Amino acid sequence: MCRLLLFISPNHQLIPLSYMVTDAPHSISKQSYADPYLPGMRWFKHINHRNPKWNLDGYGIYYRFIENDQLKLHKYKSKNPIVNIDTFETNKKLKDQTQSKDIYWATIFIRNNNFKDKYPNTFQSVQPFKFKNYLFSHNGGFNTHLKNYLPKIKKYIKNKKYYDKQMENINVDSRWLFSLFLNYVNSDNYENLESLKKDIEKFLHIMHKIKDNDFNISMNLLFTNLNNDTQIILRYRTCNQLPPTLYYNKVHPLGYFVSSEPIDFEPGWKLMRNQLIIIKDDQFKSYKLSPKTINCVKT
Repeated sequence: MCRLLLFISPNHQLIPLSYMVTDAPHSISKQSYADPYLPGMRWFKHINHRNPKWNLDGYGIYYRFIENDQLKLHKYKSKNPIVNIDTFETNKKLKDQTQSKDIYWATIFIRNNNFKDKYPNTFQSVQPFKFKNYLFSHNGGFNTHLKNYLPKIKKYIKNKKYYDKQMENINVDSRWLFSLFLNYVNSDNYENLESLKKDIEKFLHIMHKIKDNDFNISMNLLFTNLNNDTQIILRYRTCNQLPPTLYYNKVHPLGYFVSSEPIDFEPGWKLMRNQLIIIKDDQFKSYKLSPKTINCVKT
């Protein structure tokens, strides 16, 4: 169910973008076609379903770098596979571009579209999504009976300032989740991380109000506020079905990493549970979450 990757260098130490895209032992390109690398997980049918081998339905890369003493944001995005599906070599143009880029922050997404027969791949459906100065990626189960529940979801999108009209024409659950999230987590000037956490908890409370025996979430979420360099990483479920895996490493020699699978064999990789992580400047805060769960509807 898609793969996510986030890198932050807290001291703005630059590293090659190619390390995450192609060079690491289990880079994001390798995660698009190789057997999943899931240390600490027992392998069984459900985990296999949540962490598929093939993720070849598009990719999105946003990264920050410094040019002429100016902070710049750039992206690469495509509805096509990140690798050649015959040779599994990384797209040559992308490989050349990433090898020449030294960055201190990046968020990367590769897509697995389980419904491409009904909803073909489009450029607009590839994450990360950007709305104003916010970036958002998500994987996991949120789209069960989505059409039946859109009126209920829309009910809680009260602030139209954060309503992206593109959602109306794109059948991607993540866009609706993005807008819903922004209705509750949108300030650039939180007094501290605890006040930000309270707004995230308001969003989770709404998810529990929406859920019932036919609708639930089992997901991972990456959110970046580019206005104040705040990162929110959430692994959460309102039912007893596990989300796709998500790992983090806050002692990696290159900086902070969050990834669907560890991208290398450095020590310090930990599997996220029901958990919230907030990263801002040199602060790395982790919070355990303990939701009341119900049985998930089958997806």
